[in-house]
Amino acid sequence: MKDDLDGTWAARPLELIREGDRATLLLEDSGGEPLDLRVANPMEVGRFLHLA
Repeated sequence: MKDDLDGTWAARPLELIREGDRATLLLEDSGGEPLDLRVANPMEVGRFLHLA
């Protein structure tokens, strides 16, 4: 299914890593910006809706 995802709008999975009873899904880096850098301060409603 990962090959069917379009990288322009989807975070495509690269690998599922298992260590003991834990699993981590490694995703392709889309070059985006972490959301916590944008939500540190209140923002206007239009900007919020765009990000949402």
